[in-house]
Amino acid sequence: MADQRPQTDALSAATFEPRTDAVVETRRRVTPVGVAIGLSGLLIAYVLFFLLTARSVSVTVSAETPSSISISGIHLPFGERYLVRPGTYAMTVTAEGYRPYAGNLVVDDTEIQSQTIQLTPLPGTLVIDSSPVSAMVSLDGSAIGNTPLTIEGIEAGSVKMILSTDRYLNYESVIDVAGRATTQRFSINLIPGWARVTIETDPTEVDVSIDNEPASVREGVLEVMQGERQITLASPGYVDQVINVTAIADSDIDLGRIELIPAAGLLRLSSIPTGAVVTRDGRFVGATPLDVATEPSQRHRFQLSLAGYSPASFDLSLEKGALAERQIALSPALGDVDVRVSPDNAQISVNGKDQGEGNQLLSLPSVEHILTISAPGYASLERRVTPRAGLNQRIDVALLTIEAARKAA
Repeated sequence: MADQRPQTDALSAATFEPRTDAVVETRRRVTPVGVAIGLSGLLIAYVLFFLLTARSVSVTVSAETPSSISISGIHLPFGERYLVRPGTYAMTVTAEGYRPYAGNLVVDDTEIQSQTIQLTPLPGTLVIDSSPVSAMVSLDGSAIGNTPLTIEGIEAGSVKMILSTDRYLNYESVIDVAGRATTQRFSINLIPGWARVTIETDPTEVDVSIDNEPASVREGVLEVMQGERQITLASPGYVDQVINVTAIADSDIDLGRIELIPAAGLLRLSSIPTGAVVTRDGRFVGATPLDVATEPSQRHRFQLSLAGYSPASFDLSLEKGALAERQIALSPALGDVDVRVSPDNAQISVNGKDQGEGNQLLSLPSVEHILTISAPGYASLERRVTPRAGLNQRIDVALLTIEAARKAA
């Protein structure tokens, strides 16, 4: 077995392959730090770009309450201003009590810009009270209603308010309506349109009128509307007292104590016949019929005289303001006239009134009379005669025939 030779592998030809260099692939590892540095660089670059290209814009809001401004797009608040790149941005502005604003913010290339936003207030509410109540309220000339009054939905702004009611001065004022959904209250005391006139009268019971309209005195005070006024005080038996005053609204006037003058009595005097001369206490006052004033409660003597009549007199006293009527029938003052005529059938008439034929004894008033004597175939004859009381007169009349009268003429 030692003589055995070990087996060997048979050699065979191998395929030739050229030598190549081995290439090893390597990859760079991405770390978070690297990413952060990269993003920071980009951000800084954009910020620098934004700062270099942005414009300073101021947005001013006109409102009484704090406002809130919202601008679309990229912008940077900087104090009271905004840094915004040129362009058009949607902008909204809100504030409590105002209508929201929505519009565009247009930014151009101007370095510093500003824009003012005027917010519109929401409507408000007015509550109006007055003393006295029930005053009519008008706003800008339109009647709204009577106090107490609540008016809702009033737009903000200036408005002219007028309150008016009887016997008070109108209240006029321009008020500023704040709006903003707030409630404003106004309490107004209207000024009386009258003067307070203090008055005391004697007698105490009087009827008062102002410009011929009845008025009343309360606790010695009379309310007289402003202006030129005429106060009349009247009481039975007294002369009306008229006082002119200039009344000023909401002022005081003291007229003091006013004593009314007792009214004269009035005598309404007439006579039969009329035309009698009247004297009062010896002084001529007129002829009947007439009205004669008398001093109150004083006795007066009246006398009536008329030619041909006997005088008549009487005494009279009237209370203040009293009215009396009296008619006096005067008695004729007669005188006798004895008329003797020829022929015996001659007709006698006095003042045209037939007295009969033949001789007559006539009793006539003591005034002038016209006697007419006539007879058939004779010329008529007239005589004037004035009888005298207590004195007898005689008249003899002989008529001429018509022929004899013609020859005598």
